[in-house]
Amino acid sequence: MHLPAFAAAAGGLFADHHLDVTFVDGQGRPASVAAGGADFGLTAVLYLHQELAADRGLGVRFVGGLHRRHPIAALVREDSPVAQPGDLPGRTAADWSLRFMAPEYAAALGRLGLDRPRFVRLDDGADPSEAVRAGQVEVIPTWVDTLPVRTRHGVALRAVPVGGDICASGLVAADRVPEEVAGRMRDALAAGLVLQREDPRVGVVAFAERTGLPHDYVAQGWALFEPCAGEGPSPLTMTAAEWERTVASTAAVHGLPVVDGEQVHRPAATSPAPAL
Repeated sequence: MHLPAFAAAAGGLFADHHLDVTFVDGQGRPASVAAGGADFGLTAVLYLHQELAADRGLGVRFVGGLHRRHPIAALVREDSPVAQPGDLPGRTAADWSLRFMAPEYAAALGRLGLDRPRFVRLDDGADPSEAVRAGQVEVIPTWVDTLPVRTRHGVALRAVPVGGDICASGLVAADRVPEEVAGRMRDALAAGLVLQREDPRVGVVAFAERTGLPHDYVAQGWALFEPCAGEGPSPLTMTAAEWERTVASTAAVHGLPVVDGEQVHRPAATSPAPAL
């Protein structure tokens, strides 16, 4: 999901946009950005929405979305009879340590008009891949690009994407960052997405070196995520309707109060509606 940023760095695109960028681990969450740990962050809409519910004066908003389609997927055993989303109702799904995945998955099935799954709550720290191998559950709800890491735990898995036209992650900036600088960062990431699509190895190599993950795992993760990413000349901006749908969905799925859209994103992160 974050490979366009690494492609932008490796390809010199930040410099092309007159930006001197340093990656800071663990500082991407909205509260860390607000506190000065970073100027920008790659983070989930849910995290910002949760913090807005507790503090309306956070001073951090999205300046771009990382994808146009929600990356939630059902990971199932390679030999599972599940072949498409319509096969998922009634299958047992892990409610595992990342507790927000269960409601995201249930909501995704609901948007497809499918019945709610049967959840099995795992203990905190329990390995959902092991639960699949042991037959305790049939589905791991998680982001599609994490399949290689989950497979690394010793059970062959494949992904059944179920996400709809909802953004779940994006680029946030502290309100102290001028709009002109935020715009250049957004444009650099958009250029990084284009470069990553043209030459996937650029971001794969940079990300693998940063994380220590094998190149083939990173490449597979990108290939799974890439269909979720935006298209067009400005893929990181979304229409007002797309932002509204994203904010309303996040509130409904996670039981959060509805907030005004411009508390979540800057106006400049909104693109015009496409011409009919």
